[in-house]
Amino acid sequence: MKKILLYYCSLLAVFITISGILINSNLKNISTQLVFLPVPLYFLYTLVSQFRQPKKLVIGGLFLAILLAIGLVNVSKSVVKVPPSPPPPAVQKAVEPEATQETPKLIIKIDDPKSWVNIRQEASTSAKIIGKAKHNQIYQSLSKENDWYQIEFKNTNTGWIHQDFVEILEESKL
Repeated sequence: MKKILLYYCSLLAVFITISGILINSNLKNISTQLVFLPVPLYFLYTLVSQFRQPKKLVIGGLFLAILLAIGLVNVSKSVVKVPPSPPPPAVQKAVEPEATQETPKLIIKIDDPKSWVNIRQEASTSAKIIGKAKHNQIYQSLSKENDWYQIEFKNTNTGWIHQDFVEILEESKL
């Protein structure tokens, strides 16, 4: 049992050291592998000293050489430099044609002129109220989403008003 463990450790130590040296192309990593070189050399020395008869020494040496050659062939096959893959093709967004006409101006129309309409953060009745619009106020429309108009108010803010409370203002009425 001790001899089998010695054979196994010897082969493993030699294989790990040699494969580490072959795989690493960086000189710093190779020097790290060489630091551990005494371990496989010790195992090999111990292995050789176990064979007192020349015939056993030759058979053991051939066995070790065959296994080492198989290991080196496998390692050399696994060290294949893969060229870098080309970058993925750039995804181009579909360019929407620019609108040829300006977005319309909207005027607020409410049944009760003394009340106001809520300006919401999003195009939804459940969205946060961010402002109020009075009857007959005029706003620039930025876009339309379903039944909601996005407007610009206070020169920098944008909000949404439902279409039930606005009319599109024609150029002639300005």
